Amino acid sequence: EWSETSMVQVADVFLEIVDLKILSSNREHIDDKELHHRLALCCVSIHEIVVEAAKRFYAAHKRHYYLTPSSYMDLMKAFDKMMTQTKQEFLTNYNRLSTGLLKLSDANASVSV
Repeated sequence: EWSETSMVQVADVFLEIVDLKILSSNREHIDDKELHHRLALCCVSIHEIVVEAAKRFYAAHKRHYYLTPSSYMDLMKAFDKMMTQTKQEFLTNYNRLSTGLLKLSDANASVSV
């Protein structure tokens, strides 16, 4: 079993390659490195919650659910896959909305003339 520090370090390294920028906004600017580190801490928390759930599962059903370092890496890969999917859905919806707003603006200009 990895220590919490080790899991944070692994997540930090893994998340460095994950592109978290979708669109710039006027919200409070958070440094990319800080955001990656916060996400790494979340990943560690999720893994620890699953470990506790596995212990409760064993206590209730007397069946082991093994969590290994590769399980933690699977969590990181699942996060990357979900992030990529969500980003693509967001960009598709954003482009659809932008196109719709542009058409409404053009229609408004045509009616005003």
